[in-house]
Amino acid sequence: MIMNNDAQVIFLLTYKHSRSDLLPLTAQEYSKIAYKIREMGLPGPQALFGMNVEEIAKTIADDNDMAQRIRNLLDFGGTASLYTERIFNQGIKLITRTDQLYPVKFKIVLRDNTPPYLCSVGNPELLTEFQKPYIVSADDVTKLSSMKIPENHDNLICLISSIRYCKQLAERTKSWGNVIIISSIGLNKLIRQPAIREAIQNGKTFIMSTNVVDAEEPNYHYLYLYLMAFTISTSSTVIHQQHNARVTQVLDQIRSYEHLKARLVLDKEPTITGGIAVVKVAQYENEQPSDPIGEISDSRKAEIYTIGHSNHDVTKLLELLELNKIEILVDIRSVPSSKYATQFNQQQLKLSLKDIGIKYKYMGSSLGGRPEDKSVLSSDGKIIREYIEQKDWYQIGIQELINLAQTGKKVALMCSEEDPTHCHRGYIVSNTLIDKGIQVLHIRANGEAQDLGHISSPTDQMEIPL
Repeated sequence: MIMNNDAQVIFLLTYKHSRSDLLPLTAQEYSKIAYKIREMGLPGPQALFGMNVEEIAKTIADDNDMAQRIRNLLDFGGTASLYTERIFNQGIKLITRTDQLYPVKFKIVLRDNTPPYLCSVGNPELLTEFQKPYIVSADDVTKLSSMKIPENHDNLICLISSIRYCKQLAERTKSWGNVIIISSIGLNKLIRQPAIREAIQNGKTFIMSTNVVDAEEPNYHYLYLYLMAFTISTSSTVIHQQHNARVTQVLDQIRSYEHLKARLVLDKEPTITGGIAVVKVAQYENEQPSDPIGEISDSRKAEIYTIGHSNHDVTKLLELLELNKIEILVDIRSVPSSKYATQFNQQQLKLSLKDIGIKYKYMGSSLGGRPEDKSVLSSDGKIIREYIEQKDWYQIGIQELINLAQTGKKVALMCSEEDPTHCHRGYIVSNTLIDKGIQVLHIRANGEAQDLGHISSPTDQMEIPL
């Protein structure tokens, strides 16, 4: 194989071989294993080569079945090398997540759904040259002539997840200056189209795929193809037929995901002309959201409060918030409900806050004490600060919180424990904020706002069950 050892392992674990019934690892499964490899202090994926099933099960796999599956995929190496040789002979390049040239933005935006490898053919320089491209799905590509795209616009990104659109895609893109095609069905069928081959030879086309061999079914959801397209340029325009439900659904998903809202801004509603919908997309500068209210000087000293609802009645909590003039309450409970204090269930709490003019915002998915990503937890289920601070999703949440505080509004984090020294909002989130220059004040049951500085993580205490 013309790959380093780490890349070879990634390819073996995640490539669907047409002559094998072995089930490759998904992007999510590979990501989970990659985290464990790092957690165990192993040098990289190559360390798996020298392990037997028992050793794999003990170090990185959830169970023996997964360990056996990993070992079987690795043992397929001899046959797989023939596949890669054939791929390279066709002029197809292969890049895995350990390669330095792998797009960093893919890792940031797609996170655990980042393809473990990408294969490509054509002119890769187009990836860095595209300015304000139009993005069109292959099932809409036959309608390009009616989409009122300016004739002098040269840059087009096409997304394809069905083999049946290959010929139409090839024919319709001939008139365009530069084209990037992002595929989840492989490259071979596309490369066989004369118009595509000519465009590749002329340096006008670049094809990037999450899959090598032809496939009737896509190996990646359309959502992730769109996210890849958005990372190519800081601003782009999606065009689609008004009644293309699949595209509409994907755009609505992107608008609703907290992680993506911190990276991308989309028009709230499309502009529709003659049955064609147009949606503008932009990335936040420096990969962080801009202040929605106004430009705030970075030198402003931000201040953030915290509070625990404990077993107070709702009137008591509201009094504490009003006493400290809180304007925005940020709920960082992983599960925004309580078995023991039902008055603080999310919907009921929202209504109570609305009555006194306090805005509610939920951020438990990025700043909660029980994250879905278990790689940040110790053996007894506590968050390890050094691990969670390495996670993109956590840092995005922290920055979003800081941006909120820098608007001049008084912001308070809310979790369950009254005592911040017994709660992750104190010994995790607050410590991160303090290290970023934020003053953190903890509202206690008596109404006092205490500056406790850095809080040590407890060794023998856990948060109360919610």
